[in-house]
Amino acid sequence: MALAGWLAFSTHAQDSNAKPSSYLPVDIKEPFDAIMARMKAAKPAIMARQRALLEARYDLGNHPAKGETMFRGKPVQEGVRVKLPQETTWEELAAISPEQI
Repeated sequence: MALAGWLAFSTHAQDSNAKPSSYLPVDIKEPFDAIMARMKAAKPAIMARQRALLEARYDLGNHPAKGETMFRGKPVQEGVRVKLPQETTWEELAAISPEQI
C-alpha cells in the first residue's frame, strides 16, 4: 500500500511542477497530423536558434588545409574552430590548470 501511495504522490508532484519539455507525452490526445504540422512550423525557428548558438561558439567557415583531403577528396578543415569568450585569450587559457577549466 505504501508503494501505491508513493506512486500517486510522485505522479501528482510531477504534474503540479510541470516544466516545458521536448519530450512528447505518452498519452497523446492530439491527432498525428496536427503534431506533425506543429513540429514542421516550429522547425525553422529551432534550426535558426541552434545555428546562432553554433556560430557563437565555433568558426563554421570553410578553411580547407592545402594538399590534405579525406577519402574521396573531401577537404580536411584546418585550424582551431572553437571561439573563446571575448575577454579570454589563448595565452590566458594555456595558463589555467585543467582543474580550473
